[in-house]
Amino acid sequence: LRSTFAAEDPSLSGDEADLQKMAQGALTTELARKDSTIWSAIDGMLHAATKAMSSMKGAGKDAQAKIMEGLQGTLSDRALALQNATARANKEQERHSEEYLLGLLMQHQKEWSEEKQLNVTRDFVRDCPAARELLQRHRAGKPLAPELAALMDSRQAVEAKAKTLFLQLADSLNEK
Repeated sequence: LRSTFAAEDPSLSGDEADLQKMAQGALTTELARKDSTIWSAIDGMLHAATKAMSSMKGAGKDAQAKIMEGLQGTLSDRALALQNATARANKEQERHSEEYLLGLLMQHQKEWSEEKQLNVTRDFVRDCPAARELLQRHRAGKPLAPELAALMDSRQAVEAKAKTLFLQLADSLNEK
């Protein structure tokens, strides 16, 4: 299964490789990486289960219960790693979708009618919260590309502010 995802095209230049990564999706890109957190977690789960199965043979009930408890803890840790990796990939995919939609709207803002721009934006609603928010806030008669760009900028500013506040809080806790 892993080899299905590991087929990167070495002939692609930097920009072409970046475009391919964007087109194939963030999760597929993560799975194609040699040092993928996802494959690491899956390998860890398989190894832990195999080790637990072999340890269970000939062990008493109490020992088996302890082995199963350890396995459960290991599997929980690995499942959390999978969840975190998936969340990072989803966040990256959202960013790619936002950027792609912005590029489409910018490229076609003169030739596409407002209705066409709205329809294209609706196509992104499922995977792109910014598209959903843009449709809710859009003012009729205004081009969508600048509105989306402003929305994306404001989100980045909020994230940067939150990150700064978190770091300040962490520093103040470390000083005490």
